[in-house]
Amino acid sequence: MSDVNKLKAVITNLENQAEKVTEFSGVLSAVNEARIQIDDTKNVLKDNAKESRQFLNESQSSFNQLNTRAASLEERLAKIEQNQIQLRESINSLDIVSPEDLVKLKGEIGLVVTENIDSLKRHIEVITSQSKEKLSSKMTLTAFISVGSLIGIGALYMKLVMGL
Repeated sequence: MSDVNKLKAVITNLENQAEKVTEFSGVLSAVNEARIQIDDTKNVLKDNAKESRQFLNESQSSFNQLNTRAASLEERLAKIEQNQIQLRESINSLDIVSPEDLVKLKGEIGLVVTENIDSLKRHIEVITSQSKEKLSSKMTLTAFISVGSLIGIGALYMKLVMGL
């Protein structure tokens, strides 16, 4: 029986080794699956890294454009502020008329206009009166000349008719 015992011991040993080989195969299979998952994860990470680099480059470009625009806006703002300062100085240097002053000036201007119109009316009346007097005296003179001419013609006619 010693061979049988040896054979049993060898079989037990082989069964133990087979069990260990099965366990090792399971571990090896799990390691291979993990390796596949790790490779898949590496690919996903590479894709993510590539997309992240692209996003960072686009973001950097956008930030550069934003900085350029911000600088341009700062320049424009500085110009606007300078223009506001100049406008304030211009406004402060103006003589601003208050509403009361405006009413007073309006009244004064109205008075001057009224005086000028009255003066112009008087001047027109004087010229009209003088024109009427001149016209009347010319008409009187013309009437005298006409009457004198008629008398003269009548006298001449009478002399001619009587003297013949």
